[in-house]
Amino acid sequence: MAHRAILFRSHNAFSAGNEIGLYDALCCCKALSIPLPKWALEAVFIRERDLLFGKKNKRHGKWQRRFKGDMKDRARFETYEQCLEHGVQEKVVYEVVSRALAETVDAGKPSTMREAVKR
Repeated sequence: MAHRAILFRSHNAFSAGNEIGLYDALCCCKALSIPLPKWALEAVFIRERDLLFGKKNKRHGKWQRRFKGDMKDRARFETYEQCLEHGVQEKVVYEVVSRALAETVDAGKPSTMREAVKR
């Protein structure tokens, strides 16, 4: 099969330090709707982890800030849902969420909580 030869060459190129080998493997698998080989999947996970949690740099800084903001919104939304499940009334729930998260990195005003839940 032709795709096996492409993936073999892509792996060899990537193993030699050429990132385009990984890109070629991703394109091949996408075009043929086949699963990624294990080596490519592991490489993608490593790069994604580095992108999300690695050092801040100019190239990825905006994306990393957005990810951190999304994670805050997620924590705020989960706290909002928990409050509703525990019987907190809708008209005061944002104030309760704000107080519950006051001493965390997810802290914010009730209006911030309302916006996070809407996103």
